[in-house]
Amino acid sequence: MSDEKFMTVFSFDVKVATPDLDCEVVTDTLTEALREALPDGTLVLARPNKVMDYTTQGWKNSRKRVFGIGVAEAGDGHKAKARKVEAVATASTETEVSAE
Repeated sequence: MSDEKFMTVFSFDVKVATPDLDCEVVTDTLTEALREALPDGTLVLARPNKVMDYTTQGWKNSRKRVFGIGVAEAGDGHKAKARKVEAVATASTETEVSAE
């Protein structure tokens, strides 16, 4: 048996985020695209790994961690009615005025 390199296997991690998706269509599309783009005789295996459903908050956290898109870039952050510092300052001022 020879120690000479015979084959190299490459693995790629692809993540797709969308409300609904047909995994079979995506798998077939990836397989077909790779077979057409790569040299003849290249073995290709594409298969779904896992599907995860998120709550709104869970998605925002994952979107930032996985895709690098935060609430500022996405424009879907929580819109506070008043900044916390302003709210505390207003409450302190009202207390001082009442004490007089």
